[in-house]
Amino acid sequence: MYGPLIKAYVENVHKSILPGAKHSRKYEDFVRIVLNYLFMGQLGECKAQPRTEPGNDACEIRDLLCQNVAEGGFWKDIKEKYACSEALFEAKNKLELNRNDLRQTYCYLKPVLSLWGVIVCRSEQPAKVHAYNRTLFKNFLQARGVFILTDDDLKRMVQMKLRNQDPSAYLRDKMSEFIRSV
Repeated sequence: MYGPLIKAYVENVHKSILPGAKHSRKYEDFVRIVLNYLFMGQLGECKAQPRTEPGNDACEIRDLLCQNVAEGGFWKDIKEKYACSEALFEAKNKLELNRNDLRQTYCYLKPVLSLWGVIVCRSEQPAKVHAYNRTLFKNFLQARGVFILTDDDLKRMVQMKLRNQDPSAYLRDKMSEFIRSV
């Protein structure tokens, strides 16, 4: 029902939401809407986390959390292997991630929520970002990890869903690719 609208949204996001901090909340809303469409029935409604008062640097603000209600497939596997009772997504409205973006996401990973997270950003990342991500994964003894998705990845998963394919199969492939690269 919403598929054609979501498809148009992801195909035009580069025009409708410019990269940068000024539009970060709008990008987070975009990611939330797309994730809710993609993983309906596997994840509960993806909700933006409330923000705290400016200057409260000690507070952790995770962008998007979704309850993992999967009874099979990728999300069930990740729930069992990485204690992923909640799916954690960070929406980064930037073209290139930095070390702090990755470190921040790794710090959010806790046994009570999830030991695996996803960063969604605007474009494919350079090799140095992926290398640093692999280093963090190794430093955490491969017990917690993060993989990186882009706007193009979201577009591919929406296309899969429109063809009645499970978009989480794409995530399984991305995760496998990451694990094999370590």
